[in-house]
Amino acid sequence: MMRKFYNNYGGSIGAGFPGADAVGQFETKSTLGKRLVATGLIFSVLFAGCKKEQVVADETKLTVNRQSVANQALAEDEYFQMAVIPDTQYYMSEDSHDGKYYMFQDQITWIRANKTTSKISYVAHVGDIVDDGETDLNQWVKAKNEIYKLETDNIPYGLAVGNHDQTPFGDAGQGATNNGYGAYFGKSHFTGKSWYGGAYGSSDNNDNHYDKFTANGVNYLVLYIEFNEPGYTTDSDPTVRYRADITTDVSAWANGILATYPTYKAIIVSHSILKPSTSGNHQDYNAATNNAAGAFTPQGQQIYDLIAKNNANVFLMLCGHKTGEGFLKTNYNGHIIKTYLADFQGRPAGGNGNMRLMKFNKTQQTLGVRTFAPKSGPNILETDADSEFSDGLYN
Repeated sequence: MMRKFYNNYGGSIGAGFPGADAVGQFETKSTLGKRLVATGLIFSVLFAGCKKEQVVADETKLTVNRQSVANQALAEDEYFQMAVIPDTQYYMSEDSHDGKYYMFQDQITWIRANKTTSKISYVAHVGDIVDDGETDLNQWVKAKNEIYKLETDNIPYGLAVGNHDQTPFGDAGQGATNNGYGAYFGKSHFTGKSWYGGAYGSSDNNDNHYDKFTANGVNYLVLYIEFNEPGYTTDSDPTVRYRADITTDVSAWANGILATYPTYKAIIVSHSILKPSTSGNHQDYNAATNNAAGAFTPQGQQIYDLIAKNNANVFLMLCGHKTGEGFLKTNYNGHIIKTYLADFQGRPAGGNGNMRLMKFNKTQQTLGVRTFAPKSGPNILETDADSEFSDGLYN
């Protein structure tokens, strides 16, 4: 069963968003104290103002500077964090599933308030920014009004195009995003921003684009692929809207970008890549567990086969679309790629503002994932196995 905690840890993920340091602080004061006691260093911490002590081991006569070792033990791991925002469509529409716009506002407010304390270097939205494509452009105005605030704080970000961001839904053809996504998040809007790399094609279309940023001395590339699912139809229209020609052209472009930056650690973000181990729906939203691997969606399989597995710098893929949480680790001739699914739209309140924070720990070589819903009071934490976990950073 999923466990939710309504705690205020006063300096950890449980703290509300106004200026609170959140999710990234994995080690509490209690566990730190135990670790120091175990290494015989607690007195150096408690009496930091005293003079340095020289301790000589009886057998080895090895001199150890206790204060120096204590300082090393207290040294903070070198890491940064990425905020991941799943499907926000019901927060924009507010007309179904009880989603509310303030839930999206809380997400952006929390990210801005914790940029420095939680070392947030990048924000990725996995798509379905809005619910009704271009039939209700006010939803796009609401989205850009909040997302543009990240620019005020110079927080790099990117957004994937989901099926609900296109008109008609799921149509990757020309003009499907011109008046919504393209109007507010087109190529011309991002050109000149420090993190923006470029986009596929010569028009202002930004549906397939890439970003670059550097954190802890490591270069990262984030590649966005628009929704274009083989076999995709809607409940009201059996027309298959998949465009094979777009898959071919975009894949060639993506491979070219990844080949241009072979030393960059690459992350692929696309709306539909993975589905949970047990099919989620609006009633059974906690079906997936991190103990059972998910499976690629039709587009996810194409992205993996045509792009990801053949580029050694790709180590991570992120997605939404399918309600639930899922995880898949693939190994192609020693090339390991982790794929994470997070989509909470089918839960009560359209997802209730749940988002993720991913900790890229260079010191420990780990990738930590935590799930929470930021609130103006105590945040709502999730600690079940598919919501909070850790794995190797690049393997």
